[in-house]
Amino acid sequence: MNLFAKLALAREIAQAEQAVLRLLGGIETGVATGRTAEAYRSAIRRHGRTILDAGGPQALAAAMDRISDVPGRRDERRAVLTKLWADLEGIRE
Repeated sequence: MNLFAKLALAREIAQAEQAVLRLLGGIETGVATGRTAEAYRSAIRRHGRTILDAGGPQALAAAMDRISDVPGRRDERRAVLTKLWADLEGIRE
């Protein structure tokens, strides 16, 4: 894989992580409730699949670590992501 391909994958992963952060924020603040929250969770699953497809299980685990690394929210975020990404190939609890 050439440098440009690696950079493209890294950008794709970073964009997916940013989207997950925004979606989690909407759920955590209560902005997203009911059907909206379910749509957010579905989008988080899709972005997890994007990360996995772009970088493999290690990228997904690293993304979970980065997304969860928020003081006071680490355990809650990790639990949410573990639940939503449990059906993705390569994710481990």
